[in-house]
Amino acid sequence: MSSFLPPSAGVASRSVLSATQHATTRHAVWLGAAAFTTDQGSQALLVHPTYSKDDSWLLPGGVAEPGKNPHHLQA
Repeated sequence: MSSFLPPSAGVASRSVLSATQHATTRHAVWLGAAAFTTDQGSQALLVHPTYSKDDSWLLPGGVAEPGKNPHHLQA
């Protein structure tokens, strides 16, 4: 597996870090989904979220909260 950082980035190798220190240097993962759905007339389904401060319309979807396993999420 290759690294995204160049060798000159000054990051210690994994062998120098403890397992916990190494884990904290890894990238975070964001899990989200959106759906594009149309009716028989080809009109797209959009949602107007109440939490949004602007007047935007979005595709229906969502995100997984930190610590949640995607296999245990319900639709």
